Amino acid sequence: MVNNEQIKTKEQVLKGLQEELTYVLTITKKMSDDKEIRPNSLFGEDLGMDSLDIVEFVARSEARFRFHAKDEDFEFMHNLNDVSDFVCAKLEIEL
Repeated sequence: MVNNEQIKTKEQVLKGLQEELTYVLTITKKMSDDKEIRPNSLFGEDLGMDSLDIVEFVARSEARFRFHAKDEDFEFMHNLNDVSDFVCAKLEIEL
């Protein structure tokens, strides 16, 4: 878990989200050596995530950054950039 007071930039949020996403892809065995996670990689199409993978990623992200999101908040989030913008808004971090 991260102290949100230490999080000051979108880059820090993005890095933390990427770590959580890498963890989820690793435990679900969807992470391969040739798979690169970029901020604009689509969760389903590029990374092969299903809805359970996304739920796990969201839960880990909520715990890490200490925020709560409704299911419908994530409806239009398809990549790390989308999620990091949302988290930054929740944490009141300037984009």
